[in-house]
Amino acid sequence: MGRPIGIVWLQHAFFQTKDNLVALAKSIAVNTGAIVVAPTITSNPLATGGCWINGAPMASAVADLFVAGRSALQMSADAARGGPVWLPRPFVLSGNSAGGNLVTGAAGDTTLPGGDIVDLRGVVLYDAVDYGTSMQKALAQLSGIDDRPVLQIASPPNPCNAFGSGTAALLSARPDQFVGVELVNGTHLDAEGPNIGPLAEAVCGQPQTVNVEAVRVLAADWITNALTGSSLGIVSGSPGEAISVGGATAIVLPAGPPREPSTDGDAWLPLG
Repeated sequence: MGRPIGIVWLQHAFFQTKDNLVALAKSIAVNTGAIVVAPTITSNPLATGGCWINGAPMASAVADLFVAGRSALQMSADAARGGPVWLPRPFVLSGNSAGGNLVTGAAGDTTLPGGDIVDLRGVVLYDAVDYGTSMQKALAQLSGIDDRPVLQIASPPNPCNAFGSGTAALLSARPDQFVGVELVNGTHLDAEGPNIGPLAEAVCGQPQTVNVEAVRVLAADWITNALTGSSLGIVSGSPGEAISVGGATAIVLPAGPPREPSTDGDAWLPLG
């Protein structure tokens, strides 16, 4: 087995933990050859220093993990392996729902002085929800020489994804770029698949098996493309175009009438 091609930071949704993304994390690791880091971060907005999943200080802290010697990441990897692990420099930030908001904010922070924008290869989102215009601000930072692919696997607008707020932010920031797809009959937590909790399933719906598999295929393809340049060919398309992904159907964004991004800082829901 060769050396890993990169690092993938995989962030869970609001009120969830890393356990809700176990199957996706394993799939990404096996199908990309990357090291997957999947931490649990509190969803408590009263956490010390604003370090909760939707907190700007937490996004900054995630970005800081990738600078210089990456000592915290190295110690974590060594502890998980039970011995020294070689960590590659290229990395992809990836997150589900509020986790998508967090990693987009972290990606934006890599563009600040001292940040590791050079090694950031892309951002892969699973129905990310824009909290307090955090995604909009970060996407504005990821422009010009700091432009990086930011791709979303979305479900149709619904209460659990704040009626498509993350997708709207992406489309507004990058109107002429490929920014991802919407899964037909998708749910907000398709990325969790077999690891979805009963409460989340009751609120946001039961993921269809074909859509769960489609998320894994798309995630692996987009992450591999970001880290190596190779692809199965699902990294482009015309707005509204239907793409078959196994037994699922993905519609290139925008999949319907354009929606304006929210500017309401309180427009978020429990699983967003």
